[in-house]
Amino acid sequence: MSASQLKPGGYLYIQYAEEDLWHDRLLLARVGTSTTKWVIATPDDDMYIEDFSASCEDISAVRLPAPGGGLPRDAQGAGAYRFRDRPTGRDLETLKREAEVLAQSESLRYGADASDVDGWYAAEEAHGFKKGDKLHVTDESVIAGRKGVYVGRTAMDEEFTLFMEQVSAIDLPTYRKKDQSMEESDARTLAVLRKDGKRQCDFREAVTLLAQVSFEDWRGPGPRTTS
Repeated sequence: MSASQLKPGGYLYIQYAEEDLWHDRLLLARVGTSTTKWVIATPDDDMYIEDFSASCEDISAVRLPAPGGGLPRDAQGAGAYRFRDRPTGRDLETLKREAEVLAQSESLRYGADASDVDGWYAAEEAHGFKKGDKLHVTDESVIAGRKGVYVGRTAMDEEFTLFMEQVSAIDLPTYRKKDQSMEESDARTLAVLRKDGKRQCDFREAVTLLAQVSFEDWRGPGPRTTS
């Protein structure tokens, strides 16, 4: 069994130490960049994090289901505690969303930034941080996928926020040099300017940043601005 075979919505059969019975497990969300740690659901409607790695002493064996969903040939005869009705459609999507929240919380609690594969880095230059500086995520920080808002405190115990991104070690050198030019920015917004650690952009500065952007699929005739 390889990590590529494990996907959200898939199933595994787990056999625990000193047990013959196989337990049906629904995979819902991978925890961080781990290949073996997943948020799972059980036939009893429980949801929690389980580690399928060989180092886990509580688990003696892991098997993928047979093509029809039943036990594979080498596991037959021991019996299985299975889902009576496997979640589908909206029920399954709801479980996946709940599991994503739990997976992100687990990554945050146990230092997703400490991974050799992916870490959390400053996505902007502010509060003494440069883009690409490594961050040790705090409990107050907010994570949404591979982006988030770092919440820290100054030496004067004043709270500040900083945009952050999860970046792989391989991509980090390029990420630190990434050009933040106007061509790459969102055409609907202006860049955030900072002065003395505070966000500022007065009218005079805003005018110098304004530019008309062409869109190939714009079908409306005439100018795109009004006065």
